[in-house]
Amino acid sequence: MKRTIKGVEYDTKRDEVLANYDAEDNRFMENLHHTKEGQFYVHKQQLQFRQGGVWRDTPMDGTTYPLPNGAVRFAGTIKPLSKGEAVEWFIQTHAPECLQKMLRITFLPVAHPYSLS
Repeated sequence: MKRTIKGVEYDTKRDEVLANYDAEDNRFMENLHHTKEGQFYVHKQQLQFRQGGVWRDTPMDGTTYPLPNGAVRFAGTIKPLSKGEAVEWFIQTHAPECLQKMLRITFLPVAHPYSLS
């Protein structure tokens, strides 16, 4: 997936993948990327199905299968992150809850909210 956002080119095939996250409820997958130019971003992939002419998010756990051809798609989005937001994303998705506060104090002197949704 390629996107240009505010003059910066993001390319999920070219850019380095730093970490992966699969939502516990299998609603989506996210990959933290780093560009050669030093930019961070999250590539989110959400499985969707068409119901009544509207695309709806669906769990990626097989509970809605089989679906007819043309009724399923992966919707991908790219969200640019600051360095602090990238660190916060990593803490939220990879650090045990008991260590998260300590890691934030150590590596994030200023709050950098990132919401997994």
